[in-house]
Amino acid sequence: MRIGLFGGSFNPITKGHINVANNILNSNINLNEIWFMPCNINKNKKLVKPKHRINMINIAIKNNEKLKLFDYEIKNNLPNNTFNTIKLLNKSRYSNNKFFFII
Repeated sequence: MRIGLFGGSFNPITKGHINVANNILNSNINLNEIWFMPCNINKNKKLVKPKHRINMINIAIKNNEKLKLFDYEIKNNLPNNTFNTIKLLNKSRYSNNKFFFII
């Protein structure tokens, strides 16, 4: 699958985040899904607890089957280092997918 990784603090997730994801899905990039990947820690921002950010994301994406929550960094208590997360993904059970980072 072709998956867009949309990383961020999502503190909170906004309509803007959802609009960006939907515009990308409707573009000629041909992604199968977009995974919202909330960071575990952000040294530059005070974040609400991860469980609250996860709940907000789930509520925001519940009506679109192509938008998914990917709480990999939170579940694995990883620091905010997206490059290392992508390297781990390419060596994990997700290695059959092709990832595109959305910035």
